[in-house]
Amino acid sequence: MAVEERPEQFIASGIGSQVAKYNFGLMESHTHLPFLPSGEVAAHDGLIRLSEPRNQVFVGRGDELARLRDSLRPEGGATAVVIHGLGGVGKTALALEYAYRYREDHNPILRLPADSPVGMTAALAAFADDLNHLLEPSGLSPDQRATWAKNWLQGHGGWLLILDNAEQPADVDALLGSLVGGRILITTRQATGWHARCATLPLDELPEDAAVEFLERLVAGGGERARFRELAGELGCLPLALEQAAAYLNQTRTDPSGYLALLRDASAEALAIGPRRDEHERTVARVWQHSLRAVQDENPYATYVLRVLSWFAPDQVPRSLLGRLREDRSAPSARAARRLSGWTLPYARRRWAQRAGWVRARGRTAHRELTELEINRALGVLHAYSLIKLDRESVKVHRLVQSVARTPDPARGRSVRAARQEAVELLLGAVLDIPVDARGWVREREVVPHLEALLRLAAPADDGADTAALLVRLAQYGSRWSRPQEGSLILGYLERADAALRRTILWGRSHPARTALSSSYTEALIYAGELERAVDRLEHEGRRGPHGRGLVGASLTRLARCYLELGRPEQAIPLLKRELTDVLRGGGDVRPALAVRGRLAAAYQAAGWHKHAVAMFEQNLFDAEAALGGQDADTCDARENLADAYTASQDAVRAVGLYRQSLTRREALFGRRHPSVFACRIGLANTYEEAGEPGRAAEVLDHAIAEAGGLFDETLIVPAMRSHRARVALAAGQLEQAVALQEESLRDWITALGDRHPDVLYVKKGFAMAMVGAGEEERAIPLLEEGLELAEEVFGGSHAETTVFRQVLGRALRVAGDTPRAVPLLERALHELRSAGEAHSPAVLAGRIDCASAYRDSGDLERAVSLLEGTLYDAEAHCGRRHEASVAARNALARTYAATGDTPRAVSLLVTAAADAERFLGPGQPLRRTIPRYLAEVEEAAGAGERSRTGPAPAIPDQDEGQGQTRSEPGAQP
Repeated sequence: MAVEERPEQFIASGIGSQVAKYNFGLMESHTHLPFLPSGEVAAHDGLIRLSEPRNQVFVGRGDELARLRDSLRPEGGATAVVIHGLGGVGKTALALEYAYRYREDHNPILRLPADSPVGMTAALAAFADDLNHLLEPSGLSPDQRATWAKNWLQGHGGWLLILDNAEQPADVDALLGSLVGGRILITTRQATGWHARCATLPLDELPEDAAVEFLERLVAGGGERARFRELAGELGCLPLALEQAAAYLNQTRTDPSGYLALLRDASAEALAIGPRRDEHERTVARVWQHSLRAVQDENPYATYVLRVLSWFAPDQVPRSLLGRLREDRSAPSARAARRLSGWTLPYARRRWAQRAGWVRARGRTAHRELTELEINRALGVLHAYSLIKLDRESVKVHRLVQSVARTPDPARGRSVRAARQEAVELLLGAVLDIPVDARGWVREREVVPHLEALLRLAAPADDGADTAALLVRLAQYGSRWSRPQEGSLILGYLERADAALRRTILWGRSHPARTALSSSYTEALIYAGELERAVDRLEHEGRRGPHGRGLVGASLTRLARCYLELGRPEQAIPLLKRELTDVLRGGGDVRPALAVRGRLAAAYQAAGWHKHAVAMFEQNLFDAEAALGGQDADTCDARENLADAYTASQDAVRAVGLYRQSLTRREALFGRRHPSVFACRIGLANTYEEAGEPGRAAEVLDHAIAEAGGLFDETLIVPAMRSHRARVALAAGQLEQAVALQEESLRDWITALGDRHPDVLYVKKGFAMAMVGAGEEERAIPLLEEGLELAEEVFGGSHAETTVFRQVLGRALRVAGDTPRAVPLLERALHELRSAGEAHSPAVLAGRIDCASAYRDSGDLERAVSLLEGTLYDAEAHCGRRHEASVAARNALARTYAATGDTPRAVSLLVTAAADAERFLGPGQPLRRTIPRYLAEVEEAAGAGERSRTGPAPAIPDQDEGQGQTRSEPGAQP
């Protein structure tokens, strides 16, 4: 979490996320949480959120309803049923009819748009607000309220959930794996991949008799049954086409015979619209052609409005999004006819302004904005012909109708392109109007699905400067709300934006638009874990920096951050010193200085210069108390950061005192059940562990877990604390208790996120690593093997997380003595680490130590010595002697010398390694314990060898030998 932006909630969720260790005076507000836990809230009777009224002309699906009823009965055995079929066949209508017809059997009933993660989150958040009206005023974000709703569903039964328009099974796997107390209906066009997950129900076109009845009930005034039967056959009994045909007949008062003749006469034209369409789309296209002509005759703007709507997501298009809709620019304007110069110059000026600034508001053009009355009349006509569904707030268009509307035909190709451009500009105006505060959340969630839809549908070759602006906004949204494993998607948005700007902007990289895009791209690289690429870009920018000063401001901070995350604090320190000087020179508020000095102290600590770090943190606490007072939340942050620095410098007693003081202040400020209070308790427990008091740490965690209860279900803080408690028990030798606690924690994680969620895999890996550290390799290996298999499925075979699983499993196998299996795993992990990052990064060095140790244990001593000598040289040259990688390499090389019989060199290296570990590594580092222990063993064996001449000292495997850079588990205090 960047220190510049600290949200209200302290406990983070996400792959690699953690509570921010250094929060320097950056909390904006603290909110008490008065709402009840999800388990204590009951749903009121008749709670239905389906977003559509019941269909009054539902016909012909009696058999399918009966099958659904039988499958979803308690004795039916199915908790979820998939309704699959082609577009327009009536899947959603069947699911809604089941919900309305059997609403007495289910409560509550909820419909979610499965094709839109943002829409699903918004619907779950609204459902949570229905259940507990105190959630939103309490300050919880939509994501947190959605998690609260999922926790409610997990803890209750009897509900019915409709997941509408799922594109593939993976879209709903997390919900299917975690929600088991009620019933789930899924609608999808995807027919395969469901059978191993749930029951399936294929849906075909209506039976002919039912299609005829459908037309008879829809068409006002009726008609000859034989004509209706003929018309139904011509339309393939497809419900969507039948509904639109009936709407056409009602609006135009056309006889069914005449409409049938029109369809047959125009079939060739309709087929020419899209030669690659399937029969259902061709049927809709034929019906749509005649509806379009009738709509155009009735309202001159309606067809263009429909074309614009076809570029948005099909559901929940806000009517306010159409508020600035202009006339169809593919057609001559009335204003242009009156004054040609009044059209060309302002229009050209607006296009030039967009190219120059690409985030400017729309200028005045010859094609005027439609009035609200004109837009409403056009929407009303489209609704009358069943081309859209309409309510007070939003518009819905069927995907099939959208697909046909977007397809250019020879006569209207320019209109489709103009509609696309109009959609781009409407969305650009909407995102620029979103306020930069808490109110913007709701607006963002409304607009983002339509941004995603338009950019997915539009060809990159047609992107302009305005489309680039949308791509940048979508990337910014993604970096705030998506997960780091989606970083490649964000980078893709920005690369596409850069390609568009290169085509449309003539001023090169110095143009403000390109500069802003470059900053966003660098931030996205950091977010996606592409740190080396980010460093290359920033260093290149520094060589081209303004006024010869190199990097300044945010770019300077980014580069320092990258150096720290890459394990190169020596390079970050000069940058942070310069930034601190600039901030202090500017004066004003103390908080920016606290933030920068805190980052500099963290860099000193990472470099092993603990005295410098403590001095910096002491200065921060002094300044915070002087400027903000001892009771301020930011002063509490400074106090806790100093406590962590004391812990790192082996002064855990003073650290405990500071944490206890901070806990008292936070409880007085916010009450005992505020998130920051629980974060402070986790820090206190960590400090007790470092002070050698695991019993006190266990006491603090037990008390926190009991007091939290279900209050923080939406943050998963309790499972995180339970995992921490399991590690404490494991370190204390209480194996069975540790396993029981971790299994309970894992159940909570799996219930909340599903067993394939990245965070769940990360929790499993963290506990398995703790078991290896406690000497329980045999019990850890099955967990790691299962985790590696799942990681390969979830992330892919060469993903960084999969590589870590492979590396940890290889270590466990080596320590357990299974070197034939360990060597290939560690060699592959090393190859992947080298491919993914810098050749001399700490992670690669740790991988080299692991491989060399496996070679040594397998008897290949010559290869092990060669690899470790090179590793030690590279570690000292690129990371410095103080770095953990250098200490670990020296330790491993000493062990290998001992195994070859070169005891004097082994003892010399171990003495140096023990001294370096004592001076430069924190008290919690395993190497500080294991190196002196092994040194004593080698010296004892050497003494015995002198007496008995029995040979070399034994090389005893140690699981801490190749310590790498690993992260704490999600939700845990570092």
